This record gives sequence, C-alpha cells and structure tokens, in this order.
Amino acid sequence: MQDTLIPVLLGADLNCYGMARAFYEAYGIRSVAFGKQVLGATRYSRYLTFRHVPQLSDSTICREVLLDFAKTNKDKTCLLLACTDEYVRFLIENKATLEPYFVVPVPSEDSLPLMEKDAFYRLCAEHSIPYPETVVYREMPTLSEILATGKRLGYPHIIKPAQSDLYWNHPFRGMEKVYLVHNKHEEECILSLIYGAGYTGAVLAQRYIGGDRSRAFVLTLYLDREGKVALRACGRVLLEEQTPCGKGNYAALVTAPIPRVAASLAEMLSRLGYRGFANFDIRRDVRGHDYVLEVNLRQGRSNYFLTAAGTNPTILLARDCILCEALGETDAKKSVLFRTVPLSVVCRYTARDRDAILAKSLHRKGCDVSLLHAPSDLFANPLRTLYVWEHMRREKQKFRRYAEPKR
Repeated sequence: MQDTLIPVLLGADLNCYGMARAFYEAYGIRSVAFGKQVLGATRYSRYLTFRHVPQLSDSTICREVLLDFAKTNKDKTCLLLACTDEYVRFLIENKATLEPYFVVPVPSEDSLPLMEKDAFYRLCAEHSIPYPETVVYREMPTLSEILATGKRLGYPHIIKPAQSDLYWNHPFRGMEKVYLVHNKHEEECILSLIYGAGYTGAVLAQRYIGGDRSRAFVLTLYLDREGKVALRACGRVLLEEQTPCGKGNYAALVTAPIPRVAASLAEMLSRLGYRGFANFDIRRDVRGHDYVLEVNLRQGRSNYFLTAAGTNPTILLARDCILCEALGETDAKKSVLFRTVPLSVVCRYTARDRDAILAKSLHRKGCDVSLLHAPSDLFANPLRTLYVWEHMRREKQKFRRYAEPKR
C-alpha cells in the first residue's frame, strides 16, 4: 500500500497536519494537501506536500485542480479527505464526479442537512437526543422577538450561526465562532453584525449550559461502509483556544469514558445511512446530563487524539475503504493527554487544579502527546523546528492576553 496510496487532503490547518502525521506514522507516506491559505501548521513538514490554490473555494476550480491531480496519478489510489466544513460540503455535493478518480469516504447528500444546526436539532428531537433549548432566527429579528427570546432562554445565552461554512465566508470586525450575550442590547448588536455582513442562513439563540470548560466533551464515531459503528472515542476538554475566532477549538484533551448518548447518536446516523467520520461536541450540565451541541461530518480538528489514544484513523480508513476488510468495533480508550499548546499553558489555564495535576501525571508517565512535537518531523528540519517553537511562544502570548489563569 505504501507504493500505491496517496492521501489527498483539502485544508491547511491542524486538522490537515494531524491526518498527514497519522498517515506518515501508519504507512511512511507523504500526503498531498491543497489549501487556499498558507498556514504554519502545514509548512516545512516531511509529512505532506502543500499546494497553495488561492481560489480553492470556487467549486469549479477545486474540481479542476483535483481532477488534474488524479489524471497525473492514474496508477495510484488517491484517498480524498476534507479537513474543514467548507470542503466537506464540496465533496458531498461532487462525490459522483470525483469517485471515478478518488476514494471519497464522505456520507451521501442525504446527510447534508446535518451541517445546518437547526436541522440537526430537529433530527435529535425525533430520536430523543437531548440538546439545549433553542430559538431559531431566519432573518434579523425585531426587538419584540429578541425580548421574547430573552424571556424564554434567560441571560446569558448563546448566539451562533446555524451554517458555519457559510458564516465564515462573510467576515466582519469582531467576528467570533460563538457569542455569549448578556442582555437584549448585546444580542441585537451581534445579530445586526452577522446579518449585516451578508450571512443569509439561520442564527440560533440557545440556552447557556453553565459550568467550567471541563464539562465539555468531543465524541468521534466512525461508521464503516456497511453502516456499522467501527470506532468510538471520547475526549474531555481541559482547555479551549481563547482568541475570538478560536473559541470552541480544543487546545487540550484527555481520554474520557464514552457517554451514554453515543448509542443514540450512532443509531440516528445508522438510520440515515451515514458513512464515515462524525465528530460531536457535547456539554454536561451540573446535574450530569449530557447535551449535544453540534456535529461535524468529518474527523475533528483534534483528530490526532485518536492516534494518541490507540487507534490510528488512517488505518481504519484504508482497511474499510481500500482493502474492504471487515471491521470490528473499537473504543479508543488509552489514557492520554493530547495538546496543541505548551504543557505549562495547560496546567496554568485549566479550570480545575485536579486537571493540572492529571496533566502533569500523564506527562510523567509518557502519555502526553503534543501534535506539533513530532520527532520524525523535527529531526534535522530547522525550519519546521523554528515554526513549532514560534507557535508555542505565540500560544503563551494568546493565553496571557485572552484567558484568566486558574489561580
């Protein structure tokens, strides 16, 4: 397989790097990544060859780039993966065109409504899967509608776009991934900014589940070509990124038991005929009840956590989609700390002292995995080493600027 497989990745971020590292460690092969931005995460790496295509968001150009690549590599098996929601939508919508040239492990078009959070919540309601109480705005609401939402949900509550891939295509000053609003004036201002920037999708107002960030979990499921669950893995969040656009991205995870809601989510996906990776954000309230916040129709940004926890997802993909082997059910449950920031940042900014103690304990046991500190990528590679050093320095600066220390 090492001589015939080419992993082709759409993206340039840490998700892309994590998949490329996993492919390299599993098979000793370099991935090829196409991205519209040049980001440090995928520069100067032995694990991948990065190709900058500024107009990659244009579906026509993206198709042409991929088909040209496939036609020049006819003797290879090209496994095509998306690393952001934008490219997931593109692959799902263009699967029929691409499949003669690529192995494309994405779900069918029937799964596209899952990318819209309001439609996802309707499906959750049909399958008795708990999610936070939500009000849906289809357009800029009136003041009376905002007042009614505030009365129903209370303050503070969450404001977030229903279609993330569409939302990020309409940037504005002060843009954030998710907003916590404390009164009707804040809510009206945020909604005006979102709709004023040209966003045309729904916006959700959602009841805020309180408590510290240690009540957040990320659940990954993989459904094989027969629709059976082949992988379950769960991480508890120790730390999230703190920059406005990075909130909600995980900076540190530890292995956690599979939550009970995973069975209901897997059953829902199976009934939909879902195939491939699904990545869920889950929040636990103070009573211990789990609520599902959203789903990504791909491997998560912190996908290398799966490899660190004992199950390399690239081996799973190859066995299922290329070798067509039967897969059993695996829980990735090796106890590890996975992080994209310095250990000192994890320990200083975790919400609880006992999580800092846990992080240090896992580090001493050799169960601490830093995504970017990959020995085979850093050895005799000064440019990559310099980037990783600079990335970690900047992460310290970001947390000093945006976050409150635990103590």
